[in-house]
Amino acid sequence: MMMLDNYEKLELPYFTVSGKPGFDQDLFRRDISSKDYMEFSKLMKLYLRPRSRGICSTDLYIRGFEEYIAMAESSFGKDTQKLNRHLSMSPLSGQESFEKAEEAVRKQLVLRYPIPILILDHNNPVFDDYIWHWFLITGHQYIGRYSIIKAITYGEERWLDFPSLWDTGFSEKGGMVIFELI
Repeated sequence: MMMLDNYEKLELPYFTVSGKPGFDQDLFRRDISSKDYMEFSKLMKLYLRPRSRGICSTDLYIRGFEEYIAMAESSFGKDTQKLNRHLSMSPLSGQESFEKAEEAVRKQLVLRYPIPILILDHNNPVFDDYIWHWFLITGHQYIGRYSIIKAITYGEERWLDFPSLWDTGFSEKGGMVIFELI
């Protein structure tokens, strides 16, 4: 495994839809030029479908994504069996310490995995756009002693104060999904 300098900026390239990073879910209500992404999102909705409280836990996300992977692998048949590798997913609870979360983010980015993260409630109005919301972390860096992450959602990328984001001030927490290829 590659040695990690704790101060190295880690940032993953990410796809764009209509020139914006990721996709703005508000565009689902409008006609957009990216038909392929719309078709993919319809397919994923079969597996990652909102419930009355949305996809409100890492376990729901993992179960849905695992169902999608199983379907995709069965569609490809014998070709995927040759790989003998499997994407494993595990939750990292929002109850975990910031230090553990930061370490997980850096390890995932070194492995080139974006990190799905769910924030439920938050007491800081700076993070109102992230309340009851899943988004992706695709970067981490230190600016002086400050730990920041690159978040992609709503067709935008922003660098956010990670310790402040992680410390929601509420007892009900979301968390992150950690990937491993086994």
